[in-house]
Amino acid sequence: MHASTPLPSRLAAAAFVPLVVMHSVVTLDLFFNLFPGTEAFRTLWAATFGTKLLWALASVIGAAAVVLPYRRPWPGLFASLAFCACLYFASVHLWGEVKGGFWLAVAATLLAGLGALRSTRPFKPAPLGRTS
Repeated sequence: MHASTPLPSRLAAAAFVPLVVMHSVVTLDLFFNLFPGTEAFRTLWAATFGTKLLWALASVIGAAAVVLPYRRPWPGLFASLAFCACLYFASVHLWGEVKGGFWLAVAATLLAGLGALRSTRPFKPAPLGRTS
């Protein structure tokens, strides 16, 4: 029987939920111009296609960072790190600086790291056919 998911991993996954939702809404706006055409949004819409794709990739990886810490804390940590990396570069390309959402993602990644360290689950999954 597997041990329960460590509390820091569960907290990290819960912290990633609003971050991923928020960044997914920005991703939708980058591609479909959903919000009113204020100066800030026109700046967002003028981003290069590569920056928009990087932002979308961050949202997809962020979704993995929500789910993985419950099942496998170590891959959850790696998904969290990848989310932070994508978010950092997308933010720098989009706004020229990192915003508060990035720092919240860093805090959630630290929680995911603590959860991975406290996990009793091995990094590699058990061979097929084994139940323990």
